[in-house]
Amino acid sequence: MLELKLIYILEIIAFLFIAFALLKKSMENFLSIKVCAICAAVSTTWIATLLLKNLMIISINNTIISIMIGQTIVGIMYSYENYVKDARSTQNLLWLKKLLIIILGTTAAYYLIETTSFIQLCLILISLLILLIFALWFNKGFNENNGNDNNISDKESRDVHESRHNDHNTENSNDKHHSTIKSALLELEKKFERCCD
Repeated sequence: MLELKLIYILEIIAFLFIAFALLKKSMENFLSIKVCAICAAVSTTWIATLLLKNLMIISINNTIISIMIGQTIVGIMYSYENYVKDARSTQNLLWLKKLLIIILGTTAAYYLIETTSFIQLCLILISLLILLIFALWFNKGFNENNGNDNNISDKESRDVHESRHNDHNTENSNDKHHSTIKSALLELEKKFERCCD
């Protein structure tokens, strides 16, 4: 049985984050929901590791899985808070709703970790369903906002292009290498800047 240590989990999360960030636009167009790359990476990792552990394919410390589930619960709480604020809906008792998400999420996480394999498999399926419901619920207005996001991206792209063009006209040969690195970093930043929206 393969033993997954913390370093492997961190590498998996980093790899999945990059993959989800690079595929974000395609996934959002295909699924018509917004995708948070870091949320998707962490959730995918703990669901997969818990499933593989129950199938006795891997061995992993429950503490690592518990930490990842906790991160997902906090992510859901903040997603709900952002959803309420963006929708400009009533924020009455928002603190209580956030507290309930934490309490219910912590209770569900405890039973997800501490129950027998069969019950854990059922709870994993329920967790997937809940994550899907939250993703669809928090993204009701995505299609309306999607066009605006594209306009912002196009404007940013033009600004970066104009900035590069101006830099190219004014730089001397010694600064070309520095400008190339700067351009590459700007491109990388542009690709990853909205990956967690």
